[in-house]
Amino acid sequence: PDAEPFVAGPVRRAKSLKSGREELMATDKAFHEWGRLVPEAVARLAGLGEGGGYCWRSLTVKGVERRLDGVLEPEEAGRPILFVEFQGYRDERFLLRWLQGIVTYLKEREEVEKIHVFVVYLSGGHEVEEALEYRTSAMGKIFLRFAPQSVVLNRVDPEELLQRLGVAAIPLLPLTCLGREELGRKAVGWAKMLGASSLGQEEKKSLTGLLGAFLSHRLQELSLEEIEDWLGGVKMEDTPLGQMLLERGLKKGREEGWKEGREEGREEGRISEARRMLFRALRRRLGEPSVRLEEWVRSRSSVEELEEILDTILEVSSMEELWERVASSS
Repeated sequence: PDAEPFVAGPVRRAKSLKSGREELMATDKAFHEWGRLVPEAVARLAGLGEGGGYCWRSLTVKGVERRLDGVLEPEEAGRPILFVEFQGYRDERFLLRWLQGIVTYLKEREEVEKIHVFVVYLSGGHEVEEALEYRTSAMGKIFLRFAPQSVVLNRVDPEELLQRLGVAAIPLLPLTCLGREELGRKAVGWAKMLGASSLGQEEKKSLTGLLGAFLSHRLQELSLEEIEDWLGGVKMEDTPLGQMLLERGLKKGREEGWKEGREEGREEGRISEARRMLFRALRRRLGEPSVRLEEWVRSRSSVEELEEILDTILEVSSMEELWERVASSS
């Protein structure tokens, strides 16, 4: 953890670049919500150990317009700033883009003593070992090797992760090395473990919803009702990220509204359902929207726009901040 993120050394050729993305997964929202809820667990996963609190931020760096998945800023002096990236598909160039975002972020800060960078890969097939970049100086070209530390979740032993992070690790356990049959046997116990923990009720509900979201990713053939049974009867609609399951078409009777518009006449249904889920999430997270905000949302005419607003709802902490974000983007 104390290693410098930029290491000078012999120039090595990066792996060949590939076009396209492999196994693109809709897990970003869930990972961001997990980081927001348990930033200390993220720090321990990255190897920073105990001591000192962290505040989770997810932001877009101006200038390069590069989104940083997670920036954990320490509450105590002397602790490193932690940059975290969740990677659910293979992208040979994502390290370079991430590096640009980090450098721009640091230029806007004063007196940054230490940083730590860490990648969470869903699968070994998504790994990118390093990125090379060069800068021109008075001494000629200076090459930088960017090789952050990382963890590959589908290679991790779930018991080891649980021992390391405590109950905060439970939502991630479906993504570990467990086989599908064993996963089904253990899921009920994980939900009970969360329910019996000393966490607050809202935190329990949020982490249980995340457990359901990642279960649905691993076991896509299950219905929403079956997953809710595994969670001890918890209704996913009542959790902050329950809409993620609906987006994946697991809820019978609502699937038609979330299909990707392959047949005519479905688009309006998708938009209507997206608005409904957006307002539900908004009221549960921030309260009743103002007339101005409600009219603005209803004026949006594409599912993509509404999904972006939903992402923003999960990132902000007040109705005022939400309005500032959506108004500035229109």
